[in-house]
Amino acid sequence: TPIEIPALARELELPPQNVYQALLTLIAEGFVSRRGEDELVVTPVDRQTAETAIRARTAIEMGTAELTVGVLTEDELRELRRLASATSGLVAGGRFVDPQAYIEADAAFHEYLVALAGSDALLQAYRRLSIPALMARVFANRGQVDEALAREHTALVDAYEAGSIDAARSTIRTHGEDA
Repeated sequence: TPIEIPALARELELPPQNVYQALLTLIAEGFVSRRGEDELVVTPVDRQTAETAIRARTAIEMGTAELTVGVLTEDELRELRRLASATSGLVAGGRFVDPQAYIEADAAFHEYLVALAGSDALLQAYRRLSIPALMARVFANRGQVDEALAREHTALVDAYEAGSIDAARSTIRTHGEDA
């Protein structure tokens, strides 16, 4: 369905030019597409889009691991463990207990992990992948999820605590494949 800027502006109680600027940002991020010369539509999420974003996240996290395994403080490891644990209770019996809460907890875990590298540019690149928004669109129509995703967060923290770059790499790679 084409996006009607005037109707959307009224619904959001915003000036149409602000809505148009926001849509331009969504076009740049790939969430909205042009159809023809004057129609804007929500870009469908296909398997290739999801796989491309997850591969990019995997690459960013591999680089993060190279920079951070074996050098984190006890407080950083404790926070990483806390964030990993927050995702584990949100998947049970192959289903999300609360899909939105899982997406938020997952996003907090991965964003914190990338932030540990201490690079604003890397963190911004990760954020531009818009993984939480992608997950929300993908999971909106799926009730089932692989419980391994939450377990892999814990396994990654285990690798960090052990100072094992090989275990961290393996877990990050597996997590990307499972996602």
